[in-house]
Amino acid sequence: MATRIFLFFFGLALFVQECNSQDLYNLEFHISSQKQQKHAMLTLGGWAGTNIVTGTFGFYTQKDESRYFHQMNVGWNIVNLGLAATGLLQLQKTDDLPKNAYELIQNQNKLERIFLLNGALNFTYISAGVALRNYSYRDLDNYHRWKGYGNALILQGGFLAIFDFTNYFMHKNRSNKFLSPLLRNIEIQSNGIELGLTYYFN
Repeated sequence: MATRIFLFFFGLALFVQECNSQDLYNLEFHISSQKQQKHAMLTLGGWAGTNIVTGTFGFYTQKDESRYFHQMNVGWNIVNLGLAATGLLQLQKTDDLPKNAYELIQNQNKLERIFLLNGALNFTYISAGVALRNYSYRDLDNYHRWKGYGNALILQGGFLAIFDFTNYFMHKNRSNKFLSPLLRNIEIQSNGIELGLTYYFN
């Protein structure tokens, strides 16, 4: 039993050593991923800036539901602009460089989950926009307000859904291309009592 435990941890140590030997590969993947994230934040920031400028102009020049539509777009995209700026600042930090392949894979999986969950959440915004449009017919005194807000939520939720799912699939494809070969070298075996790990070196 002691021999098996030793062999297991010896194999695990060899795996970690092999992962560490791929630092250059990991760094290249990390830099490539960061470039993609930077492009995403610039896209979000560009969308936000455009909406703030056009929304401000529209708010002071338009009437009725169009005015409220632009008002919501401005408020919504002030938040988007803050998120984009925060994301770009985070990407400037060098402390977040992965120490090994395992940490790299964990970071990548976390990033993909964030885009996927955000993409799903955006349908809540779209649904809220549809609900506000419907509610506008029951509150005729504020018809233009709710109709304008609802249209804005549908637009912003739709854009963010496209944005998040596009980035999810781009990162997922990159992960499948670069990280899957590393994962395919790992084989975990179990007989119901003991667990074994095998790493096949290239």
